[in-house]
Amino acid sequence: MSSDKFLRGAMILTLAGLMVKVIGSVNRILLSRLLGGEGIGLYQMAYPVYLLLLAISAAGIPVAISIIVAGFLAQKDYANVRQVFRVSLCLMACVGAVLAVCLVLAAGWLVDAGVITDARAYYSLIALTPAIFFATILASFRGYFQGHQLMTPPAVSQIVEQFIRVVTMV
Repeated sequence: MSSDKFLRGAMILTLAGLMVKVIGSVNRILLSRLLGGEGIGLYQMAYPVYLLLLAISAAGIPVAISIIVAGFLAQKDYANVRQVFRVSLCLMACVGAVLAVCLVLAAGWLVDAGVITDARAYYSLIALTPAIFFATILASFRGYFQGHQLMTPPAVSQIVEQFIRVVTMV
């Protein structure tokens, strides 16, 4: 990869990361104004559980997929590139679905066992569930495009994902 293409890709991902942070900050402001202190507190009880499941479901996957895809692309083995994408997408969809269902099923237990100390946070847990499923699927797409050394689609997907998360939360 030429240094110009590398720097361009790094710049695209950096700008996307900044935009995601700005959108996330706006999200916090909007949520605090809409929900007030008590509502934000309930949301913050559920958010660490969401982040934990998100980390379990998609951490490192885009990097692994991109390395495998780039290796097959270097060998011009396009059939295996497509197969890696199909298998990873299917696997990640299954992992995302299982974790989402587990969260729905475990939400009541988390509240009953006292892990989540306020029963009203149950609905926050349920509201965050679809994001786990979609984030795992997006991890496959990000890895695939990064393996092709195309950084714009992963950057756009990060921004769109954050925007949809904000709109859904609000």
